[in-house]
Amino acid sequence: TTGGTSVPNGSKLNLCLCGHTITGPEGSGASVFFVNTGMTIGDCATTPGQIISRNDAYGSVMYLYEHNGATTVDIFAGTLRSAMASQTKDGGIIYIGNQGKNLATLNLYGGTIVGKSVTENGGAVNIIKGNRLNMYGGWITGGAAKNGGAIRMSDGSTFNMYGGTIGNNSATASGGAIYAKGTCKLQLRGGTITDNSATTDGGSIYITDTVTLEIYDGATVTKGTAGNEGGNVRNGSKTSFNIYGGAITYGNAKSGGNLMLFGPLNMYGGKIT
Repeated sequence: TTGGTSVPNGSKLNLCLCGHTITGPEGSGASVFFVNTGMTIGDCATTPGQIISRNDAYGSVMYLYEHNGATTVDIFAGTLRSAMASQTKDGGIIYIGNQGKNLATLNLYGGTIVGKSVTENGGAVNIIKGNRLNMYGGWITGGAAKNGGAIRMSDGSTFNMYGGTIGNNSATASGGAIYAKGTCKLQLRGGTITDNSATTDGGSIYITDTVTLEIYDGATVTKGTAGNEGGNVRNGSKTSFNIYGGAITYGNAKSGGNLMLFGPLNMYGGKIT
């Protein structure tokens, strides 16, 4: 086929993979799914199924940019990945944007998002313009990008992490796991960010501009590696960085093994070891 599957405005697709594999179209501009209003992905099989892309599109598996109403996608199971080793577009697997004032929310409860190598931003997920990612479980792994090996955020987007794992992602510049700029907000309330790396700064997380980062009990940021600054976290002069609990551990960098601070840090609990 020459195009993916469109879930039109006002409709919702409930997809049970049942252990099967969905392979998307070949080409340069077609995601496997274009979602306008809503979609749920689950799996009733013991061995989960897969959704595989074969293109160079923004969000090669799922594209949530041109939605016409408030959009919600819930992922409970399955593996989302690409058959291509690399691509030039942002958001290797999922791209979350907006259309006017209509916002999109991706809820990840389970399953695996396997990123790929992108030349710019967001090896697995790219999220912009006030849209939201909530992670309750599952894995995001294998992404590589210039900025944001797993996740790149900008323009007021939000990421809330309650569980799951973001691991084994890399950036050729900054933010091995997460790169955030603009007025974005990150809340880490659970889950683990581990074994990510950046060639320059922020092996696990890189925040700049007026980004807010909050870490609570139950969240762990660990084993990040940066070639230059901030093995686990590197912040900017205008950012807001508050630690209420959780743990930041075992970072490695030329400067600031765990943290490289160019802006304030308020620490009310937790540990840095």
